Amino acid sequence: MQELLDILRGRSMAAALLLAATPQVLPLPLFLANVLALPLVLLSAQILMGREIPWLPKWMRDRPIRRSRLEQLCRRMAPILRVMERFIRPRMGGVFGKGERLIGLAAVVISLVAVVPLPLAGWLPGWSLVLIALGLLERDGLLVLFGVAVGAAAVGVLAAMVLGLVSVGEAVASDGSLWRVAPT
Repeated sequence: MQELLDILRGRSMAAALLLAATPQVLPLPLFLANVLALPLVLLSAQILMGREIPWLPKWMRDRPIRRSRLEQLCRRMAPILRVMERFIRPRMGGVFGKGERLIGLAAVVISLVAVVPLPLAGWLPGWSLVLIALGLLERDGLLVLFGVAVGAAAVGVLAAMVLGLVSVGEAVASDGSLWRVAPT
């Protein structure tokens, strides 16, 4: 794994974020999706701190990647990447540089939303982080900003869900008739 990170160098953080965010857009059971979102928080925090290469535990860093597995992944991803390259290109370079710390802050907030154990709460932040990671990989500032906007929508959806749950809880708690058992 360390060899791959060394080869990717400045883009290894974005590649790791993309790899960690991809499971969030898949239909996974609630608890599994939340557990898989935890590395997103750690990677996003590292972007916020300005790291160029992600810190990984020694057991993960020293784990070899089989060449056949990497080739299989590349074959599967190549058609998808060809389509994406029509739309994703380097632009709005002013977003990068010192702005990457703000991108890291946004990614931390968005990844914390993905960890919240509510149904479908991780899907929108997952897509947001995938878009941010792709934008970072390809230096596409417009895509990064779009990903941050999707992340802001994810934060809004979570806030609405929490407010809705609080409202329902208050309504149930204030209306004692909901708790009374009808006489038989």
